[in-house]
Amino acid sequence: MAGSEDQKGKKSVKKTPCAICGGKLRNRKIAIDRLVKNQLYLFENVRVQSCEQCHEIWIPGKEAERMDLAIRGSLKPHKKILVLENASI
Repeated sequence: MAGSEDQKGKKSVKKTPCAICGGKLRNRKIAIDRLVKNQLYLFENVRVQSCEQCHEIWIPGKEAERMDLAIRGSLKPHKKILVLENASI
C-alpha cells in the first residue's frame, strides 16, 4: 500500500492495486537472497507488498536502498554465514 503524510504528519494509506494483474496487495515480511559477485546476501524480515492474485513481490524504495547499501558494504551486517563451496558431506 502506498502512503503519504498529510499536513499533520499522519500517514494516509492508499490502496494501490498490483501493477501486473490488478490484484490486492498485502503487506508482509519475507526473507530475500541475492547473489552478487559470488557473495550470497540474505536479507531477513524485509517489508514487502505481495499480490494475493499473481504473487508478484514489490520491494518499497527504502527497503531496496537498505539492501543496496548492505551489498555495497555501507551497512554492517547483523551476522555473517560461512558458505563452503564444493563441500563433501
